[in-house]
Amino acid sequence: MSSLIRKVSKQKWINVITDENAIVEADAITGCTRTSSNTLSVWLTDDEDFDSENNKKLIAALASSADKPSTLDVVLLCQSSLEEAGVFVKDTPGGSPYTEVNDRHRDLINLNYTKLGVVSDHIGERLRSDKSRRLTRKKVIELVRTYVNNGIEFEALSEGWKKEIAK
Repeated sequence: MSSLIRKVSKQKWINVITDENAIVEADAITGCTRTSSNTLSVWLTDDEDFDSENNKKLIAALASSADKPSTLDVVLLCQSSLEEAGVFVKDTPGGSPYTEVNDRHRDLINLNYTKLGVVSDHIGERLRSDKSRRLTRKKVIELVRTYVNNGIEFEALSEGWKKEIAK
């Protein structure tokens, strides 16, 4: 079963996490499901263990794409559940500094008001289960540092990342 890793800000989902009947708040939708060309970026994995080598690489790719290191919340979405609800996934090469895994990047495509609601409800559902993980800033730095010059191209990192890795 394929899963999709997505970065979120768990704090924006707190009402849905604590009350499964709560309506997803606007900040969660506008902050964590911000689209571009009606698509939403995700990473494909066949492993639901956040500590697997494969998922560590994907999380490092996601983190190293940011301007600088920060605490990172990730959630595992169920690809088949989304597709059954009419949300489809397209292979779209990633642009992360971790070029080795960029072929695992995908986009949720053709999103509209209704489908974004489906995605938001699914994120809330997954956050209420054991399908999410918070990595502290320190852990994110350690993770990315592990793969620098072992998959992640140092020169492709942002200045904020370069400064932190060079410490």
